[in-house]
Amino acid sequence: MNSPIPVRPSSRVRPCSVMFVSFFLLFFSCPSFGEGLGDLLGNQPPVELDLMSGFYNWSYRESAGDSDSAGMIPVRGRVLAYWQHLVIGADLGYMSTFGGTYHGALQNLSTGSTTPFTSSMAETMFQGALHAGITWTGLNTRWDLWGSAGYHEQVWMTPAPDGYEEAYHIPYLGITVYEQTPVTDQFLFFSEAGVRSGISPSITIGLFNNPTLNLNGAINVHGRIGFRYFFTSEWGLSLAMDYSNWAFTHSAPYTVPGSNPQVQLQEPDSTTTWWGPEAGLTFFF
Repeated sequence: MNSPIPVRPSSRVRPCSVMFVSFFLLFFSCPSFGEGLGDLLGNQPPVELDLMSGFYNWSYRESAGDSDSAGMIPVRGRVLAYWQHLVIGADLGYMSTFGGTYHGALQNLSTGSTTPFTSSMAETMFQGALHAGITWTGLNTRWDLWGSAGYHEQVWMTPAPDGYEEAYHIPYLGITVYEQTPVTDQFLFFSEAGVRSGISPSITIGLFNNPTLNLNGAINVHGRIGFRYFFTSEWGLSLAMDYSNWAFTHSAPYTVPGSNPQVQLQEPDSTTTWWGPEAGLTFFF
């Protein structure tokens, strides 16, 4: 949905604090079960901590024809702790675009006519999740299968005088398979793949007193593949390629109260996709 009205919504309280507190409580309360890479395939594998950043190619597409593209810088962390055949963990990530461009149209809300429009844009995304599942070894590989409860938020902005904001709010449940395969005493291959399903997904439109529209669905598929080189048994360099795609299903029409002539808002089907390399450090405790 696009409009020439230059409205900026007020700041919103985001449900991020619980994720941050849970992440750090989990990490600092984890016992040191293992002694590093050598225990990865043992009965008590080490606690894993990943700190990563990189560069993503980010894009957004609507079925109505609007599109955005930008570079994106992610910063994310993960902690996993193992107890025999159980694994628990947490993920936190924040991503922000640069050099973004919006291609769409301005709509006259009185006549319905549209005018092609291009402008700069920006997107920020937050994603956090808590995990719990099972772990086992086989074929010289550590396998994890976990379920997740998480929250994804993405906020889209274009500048004034014709700009406004849209914010997607996506609580979700998901499932992920993660594997790590030691190749040598210092070299480790890893990969993961998973799906997420939104629970009561919604979008807040930064116009007309910021209505929140319920979306009819949100599905995500994501994957990561990479390797780690350990300088000691406790820490090493991680390099990976990431991919993630969210597909959002349109909202029902919303009639703006008191509008004359009557104004209706409807969020169309859309997809948000990002992919690219990342690098960072992995610690085994």
